[in-house]
Amino acid sequence: MHTLRYYLGNETFLTVLRRWAYPDPGMEKVTNGKQCRFATTDEFLQIAEEVSGKKLDWFWETYFRQASLPVLRAEIKNNILRLKWEIENNIPFTITVEVKLGDDLVKVEMKNGAGSVLVPENVDPVIDPDHWVTMEDVVIEKSQE
Repeated sequence: MHTLRYYLGNETFLTVLRRWAYPDPGMEKVTNGKQCRFATTDEFLQIAEEVSGKKLDWFWETYFRQASLPVLRAEIKNNILRLKWEIENNIPFTITVEVKLGDDLVKVEMKNGAGSVLVPENVDPVIDPDHWVTMEDVVIEKSQE
């Protein structure tokens, strides 16, 4: 859910949660407990897609329907940090990854599950410094060329 909040943005995510709890906006004003209900994960997916305007099947498959977490492979070669998602069943996964480079925070677009960023000399990059993306621990491999 934390990663979904990051992907959709805080305002959209909170709207999704409200629609999940209160499918009818008028129910938000009910305070006597009558608005309580049971809902399914698939219903939550449908609401999230409707509110955000984004297709989220790939996200649901990755986080809600399989056991393993996404793995982010990272390698620094010639001062370029290369990132690549590895997902069980080769599900397309394009979550943007934030990288802290000194005082700068850079968002690395992960087109087709891969992206890269130039790393300044004498800077150790920190991948996903705010821990927005739920994933296996990242290990940065350094190679020289």
